Amino acid sequence: RAGLFISRAALSRLNETQTYSVVAHEIAHHSLKHLSQRIKSAYLLIASGTLLAGLILVISKILIGTHGDAGISGLFGLGALFVFLVHAIRKLSDLNLKQELEADHFAVQHVGADA
Repeated sequence: RAGLFISRAALSRLNETQTYSVVAHEIAHHSLKHLSQRIKSAYLLIASGTLLAGLILVISKILIGTHGDAGISGLFGLGALFVFLVHAIRKLSDLNLKQELEADHFAVQHVGADA
């Protein structure tokens, strides 16, 4: 069951059109299934990043061999995971911005350009 909460402080500062705009914006997030898209994207990015880091760890162990320093291959794996996490955060941030703009567009269409 979906719900929308707007604080009394926000309501006291918004006029009627602004209130409708905020509600329309939040309805857009629900209607366009933004939350489920974010969750799916996060899971996919985390899973693929973990697999990639594991693969790099295995490859580095093979290349370094059993005679090399085991810590070095671990650092390759951690480095790959770190780089991929930075990439994932950027991708999720881009998705968030895209969804906020979609919700704004939805609100403008339903409330009007004066919103």
